[in-house]
Amino acid sequence: MKKYLKIFLVIFIIIVAIIVGYIIYNHNTYSFDEIIASIEPENKLPNNLFIKEETFQEDNENTKYTYIKDNMVYSFVENSNKEKIEEDFYDFNNKEKVHIMYDLSKVNISPIDESESLYYPTSYSFCEALKSSNNKYKYLGNEQGDNGVNYIKFSLSNNEGEVVYYINKLDKNISKIEAYNKNNNDLELTTKTEYTYSYDIVKDEDISRFDVNNYLNFTIENFEGKTAM
Repeated sequence: MKKYLKIFLVIFIIIVAIIVGYIIYNHNTYSFDEIIASIEPENKLPNNLFIKEETFQEDNENTKYTYIKDNMVYSFVENSNKEKIEEDFYDFNNKEKVHIMYDLSKVNISPIDESESLYYPTSYSFCEALKSSNNKYKYLGNEQGDNGVNYIKFSLSNNEGEVVYYINKLDKNISKIEAYNKNNNDLELTTKTEYTYSYDIVKDEDISRFDVNNYLNFTIENFEGKTAM
């Protein structure tokens, strides 16, 4: 009888350990819906936010600076030589935007709507992109960065490759994205983008205004038939 009791106790302990392990595992994982719910803020443009977006791709490095304040947005992209590649002026009060393409010496002026505020790399824009994805989701655990920040890590993948996302556990912003392409049976890192967010530091003078006199040698295409900002 004692022999069977010992066997029963061993089996019972194993079952309890499995159940506890399962509970602990599930407590420390995130489903795709939980990821979305954890980072999805209001659908509106932030009131005062600076975003630095650094993209590394092979030998190329581009940095985008975005200043957002009072429904106005100014952003520009620089290459590794600190030369401007693109420039954008958004005025959500007057529903007007100006996009500058330096490589083509071209200025595009056009109307905007509120949905375009989702373009900026805030959590809401990422949520919309994630929700529309049909790729396979996988939770990759928690990871501590060199800066001491704790990240939630997950990926979306398909037959061509995988994209890995890092969410800052403290502020719920997506801080880093790594894109991998399949190379035979291996995954090869092709692009890495890192984001830095700073709140309530943008001043009025940081929001540059479009002045056509600064682009006299550019071709100007106006799609709304009125004077720009």
